[in-house]
Amino acid sequence: MQKHNNLSTGSGSATLKIALGNIPESFRNRIVDSYLDLKRRGRTSDATGASTSVSSFCESVLRFLQETLTGKHVPFGTHVANFSDACAVLAQVPSSVTNESQRLIIPKALLFIQTLRNKRGMGHVGGEVDANVIDLAVAVSMADWVVCELMRAYHQFSLQEAQSFLERLASRQIPEIWIIGKTKRVLMEGLDKKMQTMLLLYGEISAIAVGSLFSWVEYSRLFNFKRDVLEPLHEDRLIEWDRKGDTVLLSPKGEQQVEASTLTGG
Repeated sequence: MQKHNNLSTGSGSATLKIALGNIPESFRNRIVDSYLDLKRRGRTSDATGASTSVSSFCESVLRFLQETLTGKHVPFGTHVANFSDACAVLAQVPSSVTNESQRLIIPKALLFIQTLRNKRGMGHVGGEVDANVIDLAVAVSMADWVVCELMRAYHQFSLQEAQSFLERLASRQIPEIWIIGKTKRVLMEGLDKKMQTMLLLYGEISAIAVGSLFSWVEYSRLFNFKRDVLEPLHEDRLIEWDRKGDTVLLSPKGEQQVEASTLTGG
């Protein structure tokens, strides 16, 4: 199975599209783009905006499963008339053709997410208690699981690499990070450059190029950034700095420090 070393340097979107590289591009791009948009909406509790992302994500994955399991799918641009019936059709595909995850479990997960959107009125005010925020959190969590399942079946790198990627993807939420195109900025005030660097790394599911980090943190000089920020963090085992590849990855110890110092207000 082919390995992709550039997984460590790309953006979240590019990395996911590589990781799901065995899924045809017409499906893959829509799945990844709608998933990442849903994740962004989840981080800002934007239930209204997430409604469209949920629908796009669920229908994109459904169409891919239709094509994979039956050889045909509802064309993009055409409304899926009955989502529940479409999922039920997949359940009728002989088990010898595919696995239980694709045939039964993923469709049920998609139907649950779509039902939250349609029947609970995600993004709309109603009832005595506003359930939008918790419904959105559940939808995002379920979407994480669906993407993880797709990666298990369609990853293009070793099983060990895929498992590590899945764990990071499923467990990480990007906190207090503003994304502007390919640029990222820490919005949380009062953090020194070391903590900003770790916070930016915490929000990533793979190693990041040093040049990107340097740009995001806006340090004075690259040499000084490496000497005063990366070197001490690496020595303290808070990050892993691959000097040959010039990439940086947050360590488990670094994750704990970020969570203790910033995410929990400690």
